[in-house]
Amino acid sequence: MSSAKVSAVISIICLLSSVATAQDDAPEILFSASSISQLVVPNTINIAFNVTMYDTRPSTDLCALTVSSKDNSVAEVIDGDDVFISCSGVSEGNFTVIGRFLGKTTLTFKTYVLHDASATKENTVNAFEEYAVSVIRKPRTIDSAFTIIVTVVIIVNTIGFGASIDLGVVKEILKKPIAPLIGAISQLVLMPLIAFGLAYAIPFDNSLKLGLLILGCSPGGGASNVWTVLLDGDLTLSITMTLLNTILTLGKRLRF
Repeated sequence: MSSAKVSAVISIICLLSSVATAQDDAPEILFSASSISQLVVPNTINIAFNVTMYDTRPSTDLCALTVSSKDNSVAEVIDGDDVFISCSGVSEGNFTVIGRFLGKTTLTFKTYVLHDASATKENTVNAFEEYAVSVIRKPRTIDSAFTIIVTVVIIVNTIGFGASIDLGVVKEILKKPIAPLIGAISQLVLMPLIAFGLAYAIPFDNSLKLGLLILGCSPGGGASNVWTVLLDGDLTLSITMTLLNTILTLGKRLRF
């Protein structure tokens, strides 16, 4: 083997060794809670942590851990700046998170090297983002009352719509299914394509894009029947289209 090939092999081995060493030297952090779930606005929660550092620096050097939120409008860390820790060994600490607005975010942890407590940060030893935070709104009596009222109204409307159906008219519609066919194409083909186009064109958050696409793929429901009544439309045709589109959407999963 030529000297050039030997040098290349040695360089690769050294590179792989340095990568493995860097991975082994990464800090390990354990938390008192694996995640923050359903933090109520505007409550706070204190999380204790235990960090193990593997840095081989002089004992006179200090390290610092900072905690920050990816989205401060959802949740904010109010005391996560420069928690001093040992550059080697185990250190303990805590941070406090306050809920700002309902939603989800993650916390980012970074470790820095300091020469003394008043020095500026020298460099980032490690940074990772894997701590999930979910924030919810405080349950209110008016919310529960609204849910109950809407549920009762939907039940009454559904019973009323069903009682107003003329089965003879439904049979006539099914004999000449031009209108239901137009409705099926509109709801099962055009609406999903339009929803996908809007989600692709408008810079929404990915979760909102998914919600828009799911909404566009959903067949007509009670709301379409309400609008049909308000606009003096053919209620029997609307309910028939809702039934047929729902069956087509469920496909083979529907079991009679």
